[in-house]
Amino acid sequence: MKSMSGFTAATLGTMRKLLSACCTGVRSYGVVMALTLLPTVAHANTYLFSVTASSLISALTISDSDESTSAYFAVMLQPSSLSQSYSYGAITAPSTPLPAETWDTGTITDFSLGSGTFVRFSKAQSQTTVAVLSGETATNFAFDFQGTPYNDNLTWPLGWGTVSGTIQDQLPNTDTFKFLVTTNQNLGSTATVTGKAFSVWDNAGTYKTNIDIPITVTATVTSQSPEPETWGLLGSGVLLLTLGQRIKSRRRRRS
Repeated sequence: MKSMSGFTAATLGTMRKLLSACCTGVRSYGVVMALTLLPTVAHANTYLFSVTASSLISALTISDSDESTSAYFAVMLQPSSLSQSYSYGAITAPSTPLPAETWDTGTITDFSLGSGTFVRFSKAQSQTTVAVLSGETATNFAFDFQGTPYNDNLTWPLGWGTVSGTIQDQLPNTDTFKFLVTTNQNLGSTATVTGKAFSVWDNAGTYKTNIDIPITVTATVTSQSPEPETWGLLGSGVLLLTLGQRIKSRRRRRS
């Protein structure tokens, strides 16, 4: 459990013990102030958000009536349960069967998605061989999509784009869509993530693009360590202690 400053109780206890041990016999107002102010320092927490391919498919089963005959080529996600401001860090694309099918990642702000900035996972703009997210069985996928070339007149990544690419493989259900979030807010082990998905829909052999399909899914949240600010504070404390010890040594030599 974390304190209001954002540090865990164990972290604060360890830091106080280390600084107190070094402070023995040192009369330094700077050190005393450092120890006094330590719990009140604002702390930015970094968390890894992970969403599995299978959980996305489960969510799309609810929100997309065409899910059973769709191949999703883009997913835009945003943490919706945060009450404080946040920023994004590294975004990790899901694994694909072939290197040529690697998905592209980034951030995107567009009124069609809703307010704020979203993390983007999508097929690359000019890919000629494409892996897609699909809940179909391998047999049905091979019949409906595998080997099918596709393009549309929409602007990538909110559409397939004008570059023709052949749908070749499915993303494994065990794949994970990952992104880092930094915020002063303390988060639990899960968080609600919302967004939009974009797909190619097989309508009885006629293919069309479906856009802005809503998604609501639960992400697994993992706190990242070590805490950079913790080491920064410890470094500052050591510097203050070193100065205090030097002052003490000089006073001894003068006395």
